[in-house]
Amino acid sequence: MQVGFSTASFFKFMPMVSKEAIRFCRDLGCEVIQIGADSIKKVENFKEISKQDLKDFEKVYLHGPGKNLDNLNSADKKKLLNIYEEIYQRIGFDYLLFHPGRSIMRKNFFKGYTFPIAVENMDWRNKFGINVADMRKILASGNFKMVLDLNHAYTHNKDLKLAKDFHDNFKEKIVYYHASDFGGNYQTDHVPFFKFKHDEILKAVPDLDLPIILEVILENKEEAGRELEYVRKVISLPVGRQGHKQRYGSSRLK
Repeated sequence: MQVGFSTASFFKFMPMVSKEAIRFCRDLGCEVIQIGADSIKKVENFKEISKQDLKDFEKVYLHGPGKNLDNLNSADKKKLLNIYEEIYQRIGFDYLLFHPGRSIMRKNFFKGYTFPIAVENMDWRNKFGINVADMRKILASGNFKMVLDLNHAYTHNKDLKLAKDFHDNFKEKIVYYHASDFGGNYQTDHVPFFKFKHDEILKAVPDLDLPIILEVILENKEEAGRELEYVRKVISLPVGRQGHKQRYGSSRLK
């Protein structure tokens, strides 16, 4: 079982793209890490990060700017992709994650770039990238893998049938999971599990052989430790007769 944080979870108390955030994840005992950046300026901070800084993690993921990507002009889009290519060549990473959008689906948008790309499903506030049909179109538009965001699926469907549908249709494409709790509105989105305790989201993780990245909004360092401990405890519990590996075979989701 590999669990880690998105460094965007720490934005209230440390820079999300920083040696400090990486060290903090390592010291917490995270096996995997996702480094988030919501602007070109923050992506440029990767110049401070070395391959040595990331050597203790089994998987390293980067999360590109979300909705802002389609709003960038052509020059800034090219600048952003060039920076990510430089990062990939210099320090390496396993996947660069983007939100669905017009830009990434455009033919030849990533031509000439070598970094591996993943795309995630979106939440109830979005009109695209929210169901199996959408994700099939997105994944077919390029050499993309998928990140299954369980929070986003839960916002559409509280019994998590949508998450099961994503898994059933794209299990060969899914490379890791996003997990966070949801309190029912914008103010309580991407909240910690130890506070809201919708454990059914965590128990719906289909395959514990794949890494889990926690995308939660934390207030301080202490909350990070509490959240990681809580999540590990919940997802390590036995689930039905099928055990841990393929949770959609258990009675919880029938």
